[in-house]
Amino acid sequence: MTATINIRGRSPFAQKFHHVYGGVRLPSVYREFIESDAYLPYRRSFVQGLFTYDPTEYVELNLADSMLLKRDELFDDSDIDPDDATEFHPMALLRDSPQFLAIKSTVKTAPVFLWHHETGAFHPQYSSFARFLRQLRTPKEAREEHAKAQRAFSSIRKECGPALERSRSLFEAGDLNGAAALLDAVLHDRGPIAYDGGNDFDAIGILCACFNLRGRILLAEDRLSAARAAFLDAMACGGTPYWEALVDAVVTSFLLEDVEPVVAEVSGIDPVHFQQPPGPILMRNFTAQQIDRLIQVAKSPGLSEAQRGVAKRVLDWVFSVRGRKTS
Repeated sequence: MTATINIRGRSPFAQKFHHVYGGVRLPSVYREFIESDAYLPYRRSFVQGLFTYDPTEYVELNLADSMLLKRDELFDDSDIDPDDATEFHPMALLRDSPQFLAIKSTVKTAPVFLWHHETGAFHPQYSSFARFLRQLRTPKEAREEHAKAQRAFSSIRKECGPALERSRSLFEAGDLNGAAALLDAVLHDRGPIAYDGGNDFDAIGILCACFNLRGRILLAEDRLSAARAAFLDAMACGGTPYWEALVDAVVTSFLLEDVEPVVAEVSGIDPVHFQQPPGPILMRNFTAQQIDRLIQVAKSPGLSEAQRGVAKRVLDWVFSVRGRKTS
């Protein structure tokens, strides 16, 4: 049952909203958000991940613009066919944009859609209004989150960058313990940060390289499971070292005879998009004995159809630098 809200004493927008839409059927989760004044801290707020925007871009919203009280006029100005709009209700305008957010008013959970002026369609954004609210940030919260991210990237450059160079030198000199100690110190309490097209590509690449080098140290110690975990962390970051991390993770998965964790990633990449040839990476990072074992597992009959597809690719990597005489 919808809660009864005393609208007297509420904000002007809440009172006007009640006057205009009091008799309109709207999901209670949205109506109560406005009429109880719960919207006030987020009247002007920010959200990330909207359709057509960079994933990390903060888009400013206005949840109490007067135009939101003129539903039909807003839809008419947007050239929206009334037949396409009967189940949608506008709930936020985007700053400096003809686009707006709308809820599906016929659904109790009020899923949120973005009206995109170029496609002329409502695109799903959040499965419920509650999920949308969890993504909203006040201006202060948005500034704090941005500052926190910048501190993280600055820390990666300041701490991980030098440690990566020193640990590489130690690794190449055969000092596995020394290299591991340096990397463990800077990776402690630091998880993968995914490159999403809008954050710090170079810093994320440094973090990716740190995880991947840690994996290569573990691989040299014949600790395959731990090595694969580090390679997967590197893959989760991205950046330029991603391609080496991908090859290392895939080959190690075959050595473990546990290919499934890399199937989706490899299957989703068109071979022509590889930015670094996988064959030379494989030959550089794995021993001849490991490569022979890789070939044996890749040719084994127990693989699923999807795994066989990955196996074919991996064998192509090998044969591109070794030749078919190994088959």
